[in-house]
Amino acid sequence: PVKRRGALSAFLALAAAKTASAGQLLDFRREELKGVEKKLKALGTPTDLSQLSVADLTEDQQILLAEKTVLDTSIDFLEENGRYLQQEVNRIKNGGKFMQHMVLKVPDLDKEIKFWTKGYGFKVVRERMAGDKRTAFVANSPESLELEDGGAFALELVETKQPVNVGDGL
Repeated sequence: PVKRRGALSAFLALAAAKTASAGQLLDFRREELKGVEKKLKALGTPTDLSQLSVADLTEDQQILLAEKTVLDTSIDFLEENGRYLQQEVNRIKNGGKFMQHMVLKVPDLDKEIKFWTKGYGFKVVRERMAGDKRTAFVANSPESLELEDGGAFALELVETKQPVNVGDGL
């Protein structure tokens, strides 16, 4: 039963990651970690594992400890990302610069949007006309540093029928 719960938990976490903000995901991970720690305690798992080998643990304990490790790592990453982003926001507010997006000239905008959204899981975060050219910005989260999930880099795809040579106009 622990295997199925762990797999379901991982699936739900993945689903949440695609729709939740970073703060919501961090809260979700912390709650999930509390649940795993409670299960470990109920199974009588020692808190100091330094003197134990894997053979001393039941299969359920091993699975829960692995899940705990994944959650601890995820929480550490999200917290570190938040600290880094706050540093960058402060740096930029004090006159620092950052690369918000990069422009790629493409011959078929719809084909490129499909490639970046289906192939890399990016979302179209905005579209616009630049003169007579259609453009779309694709990213894995908003590119504004003012938003909770900001700080992400975006690609601005610019549709052009003109041939694009590598190193020339990109």
